[in-house]
Amino acid sequence: MLCDMTDPSEPAHRQFVEAILDWDLVARRLALYPAIGRAFDLGMLKQRSDVAPYYCHYMAWRLGTWESESLFVRLEELFTLSESLHNWKYERPLLDSSDFSDFWSLVWQLQIAEYLHAVGTNVQWSKSGPDLSVQVGNERWYVECVAPRKSLGLFLFLEELLGRIDSAIHASYDLCMPFSLPRDSQRGDFLDDVFGRFQDSRYVEEAKVEAAKRYPVVLYQHPSSSLTVYLKGDDINAYSPGIVPNLVGSPEAYLRVALREAANAKIGANALSRHRPNIVAVNLLLSADYQLVRSLRRTSEVPIALTVDPAIDAISVSAVGIDESVTRQVLRIIHGSHSGLSLIGELENVA
Repeated sequence: MLCDMTDPSEPAHRQFVEAILDWDLVARRLALYPAIGRAFDLGMLKQRSDVAPYYCHYMAWRLGTWESESLFVRLEELFTLSESLHNWKYERPLLDSSDFSDFWSLVWQLQIAEYLHAVGTNVQWSKSGPDLSVQVGNERWYVECVAPRKSLGLFLFLEELLGRIDSAIHASYDLCMPFSLPRDSQRGDFLDDVFGRFQDSRYVEEAKVEAAKRYPVVLYQHPSSSLTVYLKGDDINAYSPGIVPNLVGSPEAYLRVALREAANAKIGANALSRHRPNIVAVNLLLSADYQLVRSLRRTSEVPIALTVDPAIDAISVSAVGIDESVTRQVLRIIHGSHSGLSLIGELENVA
């Protein structure tokens, strides 16, 4: 995808997005997957191409860049079920959002809706209050879905776009340690700064010459975080460890902080105190940190000390990908003592 792009009137990353995103492919897939097409109007998707900082709707990017059809087959299943549930129209603001990160929030809600439909009856989207509700036994449960993103949404956009410029370009950050990228209006300037250096194709070509001798070659380092953009080489004998920092903090401490922040984010939110019993369902899929925690030890072995708002009856933690389905085994409830919890998920390390 390397080419010379030097229009000074447009942000660098916008020029790359416009060059990479295939609108003909977007239109074909909207027609091929009717439930997705009903959720995302082509005109609305194109309008979001003028909205900073990403200059693309989160679904348009995926429809127009992803190569595999299998994930769209899965998304079609989720949308077909979700649109059949009562109050689907109240999901419209999330569908129309131009925030790249909202894709993962939406998919997590769709996955939870599918699961609730399997374990209960009369599943409904919410006009106000928690995202979903379901009748389980003789109780109506309310579920608030949380997919913590913080800086990860921006990081993943950066990572995807870099990979489209050249598959040898990668991005990394220190796992299980504080990580923060620019927010709000500063995101656009940050992205323009990163991608501006790639507008001249010679920048990467020269880095590849260097990588043939010694790699990784650092292409960008964020001044106030551990973000590093680098180029990998092909010859294993040219690899030099230590050029890109690979620090790792405490997995246990990370998990405690992540869950505490997810719980605190819902204090006083969506009228949880008036919708009981309730459960806050957290999906940590986006976090490479959490994947490391899971690989090092079982989550149930990690001591979790949570101070939870009394309005929250239960908290579950999962790491569920788009191509997966939520089950009782992966919906691990790590806080809560309500008698009906065993009908909803797998009780684990209940505090």
